[in-house]
Amino acid sequence: MYSSPSKDATKPLTLNKTVFLGSAIISIFLIIWTIAFPDYSETLLSSSMAWVSESFGW
Repeated sequence: MYSSPSKDATKPLTLNKTVFLGSAIISIFLIIWTIAFPDYSETLLSSSMAWVSESFGW
């Protein structure tokens, strides 16, 4: 049987500006930081990834 879409399904998507700007600023900062300091960022990000894998691994 076919049912019509709910009213929520036809609403346009909205953008949460606070979440978008916060994540965009953090992303841009990380990109600039890794370009400016590639050796230091590689060391720090590798150790961070290892810690996350060991602490929260499968």
